[in-house]
Amino acid sequence: IGNGEPFHSGLLKDPIFEDTEKRKEKKEIEKILSGLKLVSYKSFKIDKCNRFEILTTKEISGPLIEKIQKLGFGKSFKKGITIQTIEGSLPLLQKKEITPVISQEELATDISTKSKTNWIYLSFISVAAIIITLGLLDNNGVVIIGGMLIAPLLYPLIGTSFYAYTKNRSGLRKSILSEMWGVALPIFWGLLIAYMIPNLVLTQEVVSRGIINFYMVGVAVFAGVAGALSVTTKTLESLSGVAIAAALLPPAVTVGIGIGAARMTLATNALGLTAINILAVHLMSMIVFKVLGYK
Repeated sequence: IGNGEPFHSGLLKDPIFEDTEKRKEKKEIEKILSGLKLVSYKSFKIDKCNRFEILTTKEISGPLIEKIQKLGFGKSFKKGITIQTIEGSLPLLQKKEITPVISQEELATDISTKSKTNWIYLSFISVAAIIITLGLLDNNGVVIIGGMLIAPLLYPLIGTSFYAYTKNRSGLRKSILSEMWGVALPIFWGLLIAYMIPNLVLTQEVVSRGIINFYMVGVAVFAGVAGALSVTTKTLESLSGVAIAAALLPPAVTVGIGIGAARMTLATNALGLTAINILAVHLMSMIVFKVLGYK
């Protein structure tokens, strides 16, 4: 359901149901479907099970799933709800029937899958932080951008915003953990590399990340907008991830460089910029979720 995706539900598979119960639940589902503005739906029997195939849009998918869940579906594989994406159709669906925004359930699945704290995530964050640290110390903007390109921060940060917006405490704890690692590792690698270099000279790239100004915060504001739009439309996710990384990783690395070089004023200012940028990303992405109609 959502974006004109079909709603495939293997319903009423539990053998303990009597035929009368199956007929009753089928009527209840059909009553729900008849009261909603769907693109289309049909029902048929497979292996003594009632199966519904429903085509609808994102605006209707949320209320539809809520109503069906109240009947006890979506809680087990025997009475499951499966959401699938349409890659194409003949005849073509009209544009007015399709919305470019994915459903809330599909978004939650994407965030849960792509914001896990595992060794792959930690490895990429570390490699990205090391590259950015070297780029900052070499005053090389191209190298810094290269590090931001491989930083997998989009879904952890936007995930925190999504879980906070939807008041999902379990998901929020996990995404905050990923986000904390995304900040702690750059600080660690910046500190370690700066500490190992004798007579370290701070470049302009480093110094600029220790200054809190309107322009740097503005990057975070629009990075939050871009990040939320990309995950809700599945568009330009890689590039939006770079924008998120640009707002977070260089100042976080600068915190470590400041500590490693015993420049505490630089470290403090960079930490403040990192915190402000994180808050700006979260605030703006939650506003986007609200504007797009997520609950």
